[in-house]
Amino acid sequence: MELIINEHPYNFRFGVGFLKDIQGRYKETSGNLTVQIPAGFKYQLAGMLDGDITALADILLTANKTETKRITPTELYGYLDDENTDIDVLVAEVVDFLSRANACKSLTKQVLEGIEKAKEEAKRYEEMKANKN
Repeated sequence: MELIINEHPYNFRFGVGFLKDIQGRYKETSGNLTVQIPAGFKYQLAGMLDGDITALADILLTANKTETKRITPTELYGYLDDENTDIDVLVAEVVDFLSRANACKSLTKQVLEGIEKAKEEAKRYEEMKANKN
């Protein structure tokens, strides 16, 4: 994925290096076991989809770490703060790339399916509540 920021092209790669880096940041505990499962990607993706711009920034900074032309956090934050940057379009573009990247597509699909399932359950709950009244 490439973004032009301040007239400079920056590449963002959602490969194994990206996934390894972002996964290790958050861990889930599995049941009563003391096994910790890396889950950083799911947390950041869900946060980004929920409108957390800091999660979007973290995803982009991590995806740019392996690239030759590195963007600074200040440059990226300025780009995200700019009123001319359409965050919704940018999030859709990032999700599109994550959905196609070999390293991330399976986990991206799991998160997107989980969100859809949660929306359906919330809708059924609201309908059930409305029917009781």
